[in-house]
Amino acid sequence: MVAYLTNHAGITDLTGEMEKWNIPELRAAFGGQGEVFRGTRQDGAVFAIKCINQPEEKQGKYTAQELSTWAKLSHPKILQLSGLAMFRGHLAMVSPWMEWGSVKRVLKDNPHMDPYAMCEQLVEVIQYLHDLNVVHGDIKGDNLLMGADGNLKLTDFGLTIMHDKTLQFSATDSAPELFLEGAGHTKETDMYAVGMTMLEMITGEIPFREIRNDLHVMSVTLKGQTPNVSELAKEPISPRAYTMIAAMHRCWRHDPKERIEAKELAKLLAVMGRI
Repeated sequence: MVAYLTNHAGITDLTGEMEKWNIPELRAAFGGQGEVFRGTRQDGAVFAIKCINQPEEKQGKYTAQELSTWAKLSHPKILQLSGLAMFRGHLAMVSPWMEWGSVKRVLKDNPHMDPYAMCEQLVEVIQYLHDLNVVHGDIKGDNLLMGADGNLKLTDFGLTIMHDKTLQFSATDSAPELFLEGAGHTKETDMYAVGMTMLEMITGEIPFREIRNDLHVMSVTLKGQTPNVSELAKEPISPRAYTMIAAMHRCWRHDPKERIEAKELAKLLAVMGRI
């Protein structure tokens, strides 16, 4: 499968080269999509080796297209896809190692950092993608990493088809239409997820945290219920919080056609940043 994907997506096969890297036996992290190992190249460059579920043969062409799109994207807030490899019996995506880890963790450990600024960065990169007619398809806090340059790094583009649905499914970030049979990811579902991710970055809590069951989250979402934003609405409410609450609710409109577009949201948050 690596040979097929690298040949059809124009991505480097790093399988042979990685045999020379220093890669500990123990994984460095584990997420909903598999194990992550830390590998150090001979020149000292450090990479994340993310093991993923190998796509079925019938999905190969689609997956190659998605990976090709990711590899061609060029933006300081997009994590580069360095290559693919077969690693210890698994298909693996290789990207630069982000020492700081997730944006969620950085914001939690550094309360002086401005989460609203991180929201602006997220919307900036989503606007870039949508202007190119690229749908991400899996926007959530776990897919936002922090670079050493202080920039947010968005990763895992449109690769939901490669993942075990039971592992990667995130009910809290999913627009109501995604719970319907035959639904696919769109710019509108991306924007719904952007609203949820902004709320998570600002509050440090997962949306609908009071609901423990994913099926219950699906049920209330289909009925048009939106997350509790009372933490942002505490009196006296700041102009920034007021603007952000309005922006998030425009992301969460039940009718996809009524949701705010990334370009408009970027302008709104830029104004908020000057308040």
